[in-house]
Amino acid sequence: MLVILFSPANLLIAATLSALLGLNLHGALALRQNANCTAIASAGVWPSLLAGGACCAPSLLLLLGIPGLGVFVSLFAWMLPLALILLLISRCWQRYKGAPAI
Repeated sequence: MLVILFSPANLLIAATLSALLGLNLHGALALRQNANCTAIASAGVWPSLLAGGACCAPSLLLLLGIPGLGVFVSLFAWMLPLALILLLISRCWQRYKGAPAI
């Protein structure tokens, strides 16, 4: 017997985060090419790392064990909305600094 679990809401969230991640990486690379200081241009990548942590950190903590999971379980509810907000802010900041739209 084959059971396929499909969640349109989770798929929409994943697609939104991945699109914002791609736009942020594109903007960071475009700003890096135009900047004299690469540390400022690469600052837009940090929200992208948070977005990756929002989906992969729970799986990693499951591998570490229940005590590690119990410490961070209260943060998981905040990681996804925080990642979304930071990716949006980062993209707006990149556009303000002159990054291309797409």
